[in-house]
Order: sequence, then C-alpha cells, then structure tokens
Amino acid sequence: AFLEIFAGTANLSGALHERGFRIMPPMDSKYGPHCDLTSRRVQRLVEHWLKSGEVWWAHLGLPCTRWVPVGGTRDPLPADRTLVAFTVRVATLPDLGIFVTFENPPASRVWKWPALQRELQRLTWSKVLFDSCRFGAPFKKPGAIAGSLPRLGHLSLRCCCTCRHRVELQGKTDPAPDARLDVAYNLAGAYLPSWCRLLVSLAGPDAPR
Repeated sequence: AFLEIFAGTANLSGALHERGFRIMPPMDSKYGPHCDLTSRRVQRLVEHWLKSGEVWWAHLGLPCTRWVPVGGTRDPLPADRTLVAFTVRVATLPDLGIFVTFENPPASRVWKWPALQRELQRLTWSKVLFDSCRFGAPFKKPGAIAGSLPRLGHLSLRCCCTCRHRVELQGKTDPAPDARLDVAYNLAGAYLPSWCRLLVSLAGPDAPR
C-alpha cells in the first residue's frame, strides 16, 4: 500500500486511489491527535507500518512554514526539528526496499539540514525542481522533490510562461489581513491534482502487482 505522511489535503493519496492502488490512512495532525507526528508514539506506529512489508512507497510533504524565509525570520521550533529527525529516519527505509519521496520548496532550509543532506548523498537520491504553473496553477511557486523512485526526472517541468502569472505569491510583510492572498496561499499549499497524477503515473511501473 501507499502511505502519505504530512498529507495535508491528501491529494496524492487520492490520485493513487483514483488509479486503483491500495492506500493506507493519510497521516497529518489536522486529522486529530492520533495522527500528530510530533508524538513519538505516533512516529513509532508509522515506523512499524513502514517496516511491516505492507508499504511499497512512502511520501513525506514536511510542513515548511518555519523553514522557508517568507515574511521575515521564523526560526524552527523544537517540534519542527522533531519532524525533520523523523523524516531522516524514514529516509533510511530504501535500505528495506521501500520507495521514499520527500517534497519541500527549493528555498526551504530543510534541504541544508546536515543529517538529511548526508542521507540524500548516501542514498544517491535524485532531486528534481518543478514550477506549479506547468501543472495548471495561476502562480509559479517552485517546488522540489527528492527520492528513490527511478523516473522522478520527468517531473522536472519549469516555467515557460510568456505572460505574467495571474497570482503573485510573495512573502507577506504587511500585517494587514488579505483574505484573497490567504486563499491563494492555502491553495498553493495543496498538491495540484495534475502534479499528483503525473507522479503516480511515474511510480506505477515500479508498484507491486
């Protein structure tokens, strides 16, 4: 089965289900305390699932709010560091024959986390950059994904727009509320369905029968 960790809207799980793949319950703190991955108990449960032989692909969309320098300096909290440490542990699972992918913005400081850097180098994961406008978004919003799936390079679709993007996502330095921009940020935080479907099609040939 597929397991989406830090799932958010779980669009990637939905794309796999749409194609007929088995999925496990997506994990994200917004679903309740039983899915709060800052809890060591919940982490151990997920690690047990991943080591059980039931999972063939795990994807992590680590929350990036305090890792991306937008709207001023926001230093990571202890809980944020706990989640990165958990991500690094999951990154070692290709040694067990599980495919793992990890997504975060290119500007995220998580990519410079020493333990994660060491794992990426040790595992020789490919890292691919893409722009959301190539998947139907009205904004550019660059993204980055790394992992052990063999065909990730096909996700490397960069902006080739000849006109200005209809929505400009920039750091919010103005404390005044802007409901329209808040909606845009919330939409930008979810994986685009077309991006999910392409990623699923790339992973499909390596799925178990």
